[in-house]
Amino acid sequence: QCLAVYFCNNSKYMYSTDLSNPLEKRSCEHLLSALKAALNVVNTIPKLAVVYADPRCMDMILTCIEPKEVDLASSPYYEPARHVALTLLVHLTTNKPCVDALSNDKTLVKLYLMLNQPPSKNCLVLVLDVLQGLAKTPVASWSAATQAGGIYLLSLVLPQGDDFVEDEYIEKVQEKSIAILMTLCTEKVNGVRLVTFIQRFLPPGLVDQLREGPKESTRKAFHIKSETPEHVWNPDMAKKLSQEVNRLKALAAKAQMNGTLNIPLKDEYKFHFQELDNEIFVGGVYVRLFMKQPEFPLRNPKRFLEGLLKEFFNKSLQETQKAEGGDVTMPVLLSAATVSLLRIHKLLSEHAASLGYVSSLVKFVDKVCGNEAASEICGSALRLGHQLSVNVTVAENLASVKPGAISVFMRCFEIGLGAKILAMEIIKRSLNPKSRGRDGLIKEALDCKLVQTLLGILDWKAEDASKGVSANNADEGTLRVLVVDIIHLLRREGSPYTEVVRDMVDENEVWKAYSQQKHDLFLPSNATDSTGVAGLLTGSAAVYALPPASK
Repeated sequence: QCLAVYFCNNSKYMYSTDLSNPLEKRSCEHLLSALKAALNVVNTIPKLAVVYADPRCMDMILTCIEPKEVDLASSPYYEPARHVALTLLVHLTTNKPCVDALSNDKTLVKLYLMLNQPPSKNCLVLVLDVLQGLAKTPVASWSAATQAGGIYLLSLVLPQGDDFVEDEYIEKVQEKSIAILMTLCTEKVNGVRLVTFIQRFLPPGLVDQLREGPKESTRKAFHIKSETPEHVWNPDMAKKLSQEVNRLKALAAKAQMNGTLNIPLKDEYKFHFQELDNEIFVGGVYVRLFMKQPEFPLRNPKRFLEGLLKEFFNKSLQETQKAEGGDVTMPVLLSAATVSLLRIHKLLSEHAASLGYVSSLVKFVDKVCGNEAASEICGSALRLGHQLSVNVTVAENLASVKPGAISVFMRCFEIGLGAKILAMEIIKRSLNPKSRGRDGLIKEALDCKLVQTLLGILDWKAEDASKGVSANNADEGTLRVLVVDIIHLLRREGSPYTEVVRDMVDENEVWKAYSQQKHDLFLPSNATDSTGVAGLLTGSAAVYALPPASK
């Protein structure tokens, strides 16, 4: 405690310039010796650090790190004294009561200000170590978000100028700064506030990288040109952002040197990257770039799926409610991206079902399938349902949704051949023998007169005799194969309704003509269990194929 009082009374000698005066020089040496003595005490007997947790003692030590503009050449004791004082504070941050005593906005602003113009490289590293020791406190994340701490730290992470060259010291400073930001962002009380603040500056992919780490790969991400589904960054973006951050840092430092603590940004402020103007960012991924690289190893595909589904239903509802025909671009793109994701990560279909999206999809299709103006959006929903239905869990979910899935998908038969084929294959997959909800769907199919509808599709007597040869013939053949497969599934053993279905079809002249034929040749040669026929349709039905990524 006596040492703390001595610091308070003599910290002014750190700034001494007249060392020709023996008394003043001796006072400078005594101050430096006192700081070293306090450091030795804390090093030797760590439990004594609690003495400095007293706010009065801590304030006395903090007089040695007051932010001032100092000419280092004329004040030779300034840097050594501050170096020892910061080393002492680093040791104190290992003591919980001392951390509580240091965790206030005035102290944190002093530390953040030292990041602007540190007296030496070693002092900068020590300040970062002190901040790391305080980073888990709510006050630290609050200060970073509202008192320019985030700006000071970002300025150390970003490359500086065209002649910027990395060395071991710069890498060390960048990694420490990133580690502090990562800790601050995960702080439970005010971490989200800081994340929101950082989102005003960094592209969303880089924000995610900063939150999730690790710090070494995050440091590299700030310095490497990249264009992946999760990260878009290049030297020009880094240069422009660095210039802006340094401008704001200078303004903040000037205001805080004059006593202002809080440095608020305007509510509408957000740094603009021209390179991201045409990008759509959902669930941690740039959708357009994902469509170009669907097999890219995503950090969190589950989060991407959740974002895509949420955005798809929100955008689709918005567009279908517009009086003068909505813009289908976004729903079509989001649906296509979701299908691509589900094809790569097949088990995600179960996650979508667990979130209730199977029911949401059936209700949405029921709502829009009769709206001619929304046929493309309805087709996008069908394409999504078609891919989800590959999973048995989804098939079981279809058995319990209201309104009934079979009746809803039968209504889609009227939209067109492409929609009819997709709806047929969804129904076929929903009748999977492994599905525990199969019996309920068969009963619903009987109630909806699905069997009669299927037989009507197969009835060659009812067809237009002038069909001729067209690109659609392949799709019509595919439709017949699906119809035959569905009837086989409906009359399959193991259901309480098997005999009912067999009584309806076995003596039917149309069914007799098709039941024993092999129809696989009608299916597209590159169709698989996962893709089915979606994306392989031809002619007018090709509108339901997956769209390519926009260039």
